[in-house]
Amino acid sequence: MKRFFGLFAVIALLLSACGGGGVRSPDFLSQLVGLEIQSTAGNPVTGVQTLAPSATLQLKAMGLYSQPPGASSATKPGAVDGVQWASSAPTIASVDANGLVRGLKRNATPVTITLSKAGQTSVSVDVKVDGPVMKELVVTVVTPSPATHVPVGRTFGLTVSAKCSANLAAGSTTTACSVASAYTYSWVLDALTPAGSADAPAPVQGQSTQVKTKKFVTASNPIKVNVSAVNEEGDTVPGSINLTTDPAVIDSIVVVEQQGAAEPIAIARGTQKILIAKGVFSSGETRDITAADLKSGTKLSWAKDASAVGDVTLSDQTATTAPNNTIVVSGVTVGATGVTATGQNNEATARDLSDRAAINVVTANLVKLTSAVPANGAAARVINGGKIQYVAMGIFTDEPTAKQVDPVAYPLDWATVDGTGKATVDTAGLVTGTAVGTVTVSASLQAGVANGIVGADRTGSGPLLVTDAVCTDPFLQATGATAASAVDTSVQTFCLGCAASNSGNVIDANVTNFGSFTIGPNALMQDGHMSMTFVRPSSATVSGQKVGVVIKYDSTQIDAPEQIITVTALNGATDVTNGATSLTTFSSGNVGYVLAQAPVKLGTVDTVKIDITMLSLLNRGPGALSDLLSLGGSANIDVYSACAATQPPPAAP
Repeated sequence: MKRFFGLFAVIALLLSACGGGGVRSPDFLSQLVGLEIQSTAGNPVTGVQTLAPSATLQLKAMGLYSQPPGASSATKPGAVDGVQWASSAPTIASVDANGLVRGLKRNATPVTITLSKAGQTSVSVDVKVDGPVMKELVVTVVTPSPATHVPVGRTFGLTVSAKCSANLAAGSTTTACSVASAYTYSWVLDALTPAGSADAPAPVQGQSTQVKTKKFVTASNPIKVNVSAVNEEGDTVPGSINLTTDPAVIDSIVVVEQQGAAEPIAIARGTQKILIAKGVFSSGETRDITAADLKSGTKLSWAKDASAVGDVTLSDQTATTAPNNTIVVSGVTVGATGVTATGQNNEATARDLSDRAAINVVTANLVKLTSAVPANGAAARVINGGKIQYVAMGIFTDEPTAKQVDPVAYPLDWATVDGTGKATVDTAGLVTGTAVGTVTVSASLQAGVANGIVGADRTGSGPLLVTDAVCTDPFLQATGATAASAVDTSVQTFCLGCAASNSGNVIDANVTNFGSFTIGPNALMQDGHMSMTFVRPSSATVSGQKVGVVIKYDSTQIDAPEQIITVTALNGATDVTNGATSLTTFSSGNVGYVLAQAPVKLGTVDTVKIDITMLSLLNRGPGALSDLLSLGGSANIDVYSACAATQPPPAAP
């Protein structure tokens, strides 16, 4: 019995070594016996796989290898090389060398994806391409929503939405794609869009764009905007929209002066100007406003600034009809102010319109010239050879009474018309009598000045009488002329009173009353003094005032004096005031004044009448009067406007 049990154990050991009955062979070699398609998760892929267009499916190639006897399965998957992938319909679904399957076109029949290797039996899997595909593009207007028409010059805001066919079973039925932004959209104006009617869409790519209109177009020939995008199947899907425009509308208004004057608009006090409100339209043009441009049943309203330095009045608006786009503005008070126009445009949602024009009310304008008269109210009379200043008079917008015209503001041309006498006039209105008798002096507005004044209103004229002087030559005391007083009777004096142009032989504040004489050879007195005597009106009172005289001399013949000496006789007494300490000398050029400081005696008496003033000129420099006269020459001297005043007398003509 023991012998039989040992034999049985030997047999069992041998069987185990041979692999039978769980016995493994130490010499087993695994071999590739087949192929298998797996997912990326390592699971065998079986059945029909569904793949949406443009989607991908990654397949994995595996080899099946034999297992030793007694293994749990006959084969075991493992890596394999040298395989090939293939699609039965590569236009429906493609597969690359790495097993990446891509859906291209939806198709009811599955596509077979095959894995093969030389010497092995190929395997395959069926893939059906089906799922959402974008089939339609719909363009809508988002601004102004939802209109497909806007006024010329306005901008459309456009957006596109994509519609998809869910699957093959849905047929032509489309619904909004789940991710519309997944597509790349391209915008362009259609080739049939009227030239110049709109700017190109901007931006040219993206789900939204803007299109600015530029011309009026109708539905029969609209602005057509195209959009396109490539769908999941690689097809270009188009979309479009037709846009039309309405006539341009007012975006804003601007108030201007009707004749185009720039702001601030100047309106002379007492005058009127017309303001007009112009429309700045959506098309970019600025033009007159019509009633149709405004909200139905409305018109523009006008108002002046409620509180301002200047002031104006506005023409009555109660009876005006639309558009009421003009207003008459009258200047009242000088200063700055403003006028504002307001209204609403004709859009469905009316836009408020407003603009203010700055106004500056200025001093009055000249209406017309009325006359030419002597300056400072002087008599219209001049001695033969003498001079008199004329000025122009005119009516201005602010008052009916004539007043002097400023030749700077209103440049003038002067002329004389000879009557029984003769005279000349320079460009500044200074008239010189040249022959005894009557003369007409006229001033006219220069060409281009105040063009609104026309005809006879552009000229003003007045008379002038040219007379003989009472005496034509100065008299020396030695020849019988009587000096009213003399400081030094040994010094000969010139009597100018007899050369004055009035019957009283007075040189006074009237600039037409002056002495004019020529200093000839041998007229110079000892020590270089020359004296001139004139008589003041006895009514002149000068308490605490200064004595003044205006002298005009020929600068071509006499240099400016080095020193001027006045000699004053007061109520029979004589004072002498010398030099620059007591005088204000010539102001400039050959016209100046001498204003003598009042002697002490003037300050001690309440009322003093000046009887005589004697004026001496002293000039001993090169080219001096003494040199001129000693050589036999002569010099012309005019003395004007002796006066007693705190201010210098008026300048000589």
